[in-house]
Amino acid sequence: MLGFEERISQTISEKLRLRLTDPEKQRLVHRATDNPEAYQLYLKGRGYLSKLTVDNVQKATDQFQQAIQRDPNFALAYAGLADCYSFSGRFSEAKSAVMDAIRLDDSLGEAHASLGFTKWISDWDWKGAEAEYRRGIELNPNSPLAHHRYALLLATSGRHDEAIREARRAQQIDPVSPDISVAPAQALVVARKYDEAEQELQKTLDMEPGFQTALALLAAVYEATNRYKEAIDKYQEIIDKNAAIPRVTYNMKAPIARVYARWGKQAEALKMLSEISKRPEVLPYVIAQIHAALGDRERAREWLEKAYQSRDVSLLGLKEDPTFDDLRREPSFVELLRRVGLEP
Repeated sequence: MLGFEERISQTISEKLRLRLTDPEKQRLVHRATDNPEAYQLYLKGRGYLSKLTVDNVQKATDQFQQAIQRDPNFALAYAGLADCYSFSGRFSEAKSAVMDAIRLDDSLGEAHASLGFTKWISDWDWKGAEAEYRRGIELNPNSPLAHHRYALLLATSGRHDEAIREARRAQQIDPVSPDISVAPAQALVVARKYDEAEQELQKTLDMEPGFQTALALLAAVYEATNRYKEAIDKYQEIIDKNAAIPRVTYNMKAPIARVYARWGKQAEALKMLSEISKRPEVLPYVIAQIHAALGDRERAREWLEKAYQSRDVSLLGLKEDPTFDDLRREPSFVELLRRVGLEP
């Protein structure tokens, strides 16, 4: 009968469809845990986190915390917990958790990928984040998370060919997790390769109907290709799925207002803008997008500055955001890119 450590290696290798050498199997075992319950909790946590919704991130957080309770030396669980905290905007807790993972196992590629993610979205440390992603990939070339997150950084930096390559590598390693399967589509949308992105998104939605990240990306594709009614319908679908979560609901109303503005329906856009701009949970960045779509450059710049002052993580996508194409050559916009770390 297989020992628990061997079963762990077998489970991981089957999930990732990899042909592992004996040393690689031993490395996977080392990075796991001797506690079967802790490991099952970890796997459940990763499953929840892959869906990237508010409630599933909270469920993932609970699973990782329970895994750590079962085994306080389980480095992978700390890395997973750090990811949850990063997605939830709890950056100080994310840093603490990821440093625990590094302390427990500095050779853990997933921990370095999590550290890179924290450096990126919390500190806007682009160089530091890239170094950690590359270190994570060096330590574990078969980490889909490391490849995926590196792809996101590359895409938002404007390094599109590299981003698409990293995203496809992530998908190749793990084609079944929703957050990983959508990686190429994310890179393709940022690169404005909308036809290819739509094909990728349909594959993900065939596998995981209702996956909200894919729905939001598909809405963005429809918006970019002037299919405004279809874009609004997709954004509305996400709102309907999150009716009890005001933060999601109102931040999803913002792109609907932006679509109305692009569509030439200014009255509808202004009405929705008036509603959502009063909500404290709405990100300044999405308000800036609406003003830009309405052609109000001054107000767009004003709200982008508010986004910067509030450390709105949406600014990480500023360089490649087509909404701000009309502002792109303005000195104040270039200066904002510099402050965010997107220009030297």
